[in-house]
Amino acid sequence: MSLVDCYMTRIEAGAETIPYRTTSNAVGVVVEGTGASRVGNETFAWQPKDIFSMPHGNWVSHRCQSGSATLFVVTDREVLRRLDLLSEEYGNERGVLKPLILSRAQRGVSKDARTARTRGHPSRRA
Repeated sequence: MSLVDCYMTRIEAGAETIPYRTTSNAVGVVVEGTGASRVGNETFAWQPKDIFSMPHGNWVSHRCQSGSATLFVVTDREVLRRLDLLSEEYGNERGVLKPLILSRAQRGVSKDARTARTRGHPSRRA
């Protein structure tokens, strides 16, 4: 049973990722390329072999400056998902937020009524 998410993401030259925030924490390792990341109110440049953290609750976006960049990311997302504590939003902090996964509290669902009241939720559809 894996409780840690690991993935690699490629960012093309001049591209910027969609800002997001989540209740999970992440650590990023720059595999190749150069760029910058915005985490909360801080923006910092990175290059290969740099390591940085993305604490929960902060808006995060990444931008590639030249060529393409590859980031290796490790998160505790799966632990929070299994505990039904994961919440993710994509968009930006000034615009309309688009929740992807809502926690039980955000859905207004108690543990006892969870299966009966969440069947229509988009994240539960097959």
